[in-house]
Amino acid sequence: MGISAIGSYVQGMIKTERRTRFQTLSISLALAIVATACGSDGVTFDDVAVGTPTIVGANHVDFVEISPFARFGPAQGDFTAGEHGTFGIFGAGQASPPHTHSGAYYAVVIEGGEMSNPFGTEESPVTLPAGSFWSVPADAEHVTACLDADEECRFFFHAAAGFDFFPLEEMTTARDAAAESIPVDSLSFEELDPYDGAALVWGDQDAGPHGTIIRINAGDDTSELTHRNAFTAVPATGSLNIDDGSSVTELPTGSVIEFEANTPHSLSCGSGSDCLVYLFSDQALEIRS
Repeated sequence: MGISAIGSYVQGMIKTERRTRFQTLSISLALAIVATACGSDGVTFDDVAVGTPTIVGANHVDFVEISPFARFGPAQGDFTAGEHGTFGIFGAGQASPPHTHSGAYYAVVIEGGEMSNPFGTEESPVTLPAGSFWSVPADAEHVTACLDADEECRFFFHAAAGFDFFPLEEMTTARDAAAESIPVDSLSFEELDPYDGAALVWGDQDAGPHGTIIRINAGDDTSELTHRNAFTAVPATGSLNIDDGSSVTELPTGSVIEFEANTPHSLSCGSGSDCLVYLFSDQALEIRS
């Protein structure tokens, strides 16, 4: 199948396939609740209504083939129509043709095969194992590839607009200056109680929208904590568990958890490997433990 045919195939599948949406409380609704309850500066955690986490387990994500090399599984919203969070699977050793998208997106590699995401004419793209991050600006020329010849590659990505795909014969421009490819070994972790570290990968943790990879070391757990603002979390590595005060739930890689503002919970990471969790929110990262 040629590049143009693949592009037509992808566009056709996107237009015809509609997947069931997992309806969850949106970040904007949670913030509206905060504004109604508090209405001014100086809001405290206690001013915000306690919520509960909404979990989309890995075994509840339905995948659809969008091209000969990739499958998508919606976890938040509808990737064909608007704002969404979506899991992707690339077949072992498979790669997309050179292409662009009309909108930007952010992505994290989930446990599985290693990936790469070369931009434009760069000659030595980095390898992206599980826990790595990449972002694609609108209209940036790139290729997405699964480097492992024997194991599928899994990732999660989210965007403010629906997914589209415009194939190219070849990439002719230099790497977009706003593009990011951050291997897990290059993440810059800083202290963030009660986690074992936090690495900002986009945005501003203190003032507004952001994406952060948090780390809980293998065998560790957190104290009970709450986040002042609503957020979404995606386990990328390790064996993560959540205790919401009434039960403990396993959160395997390939799950999505949505937290309303001020949701009390604690997290633990099983032995074996550290738990890296991609966390993103429209608001600042403020934690009480």
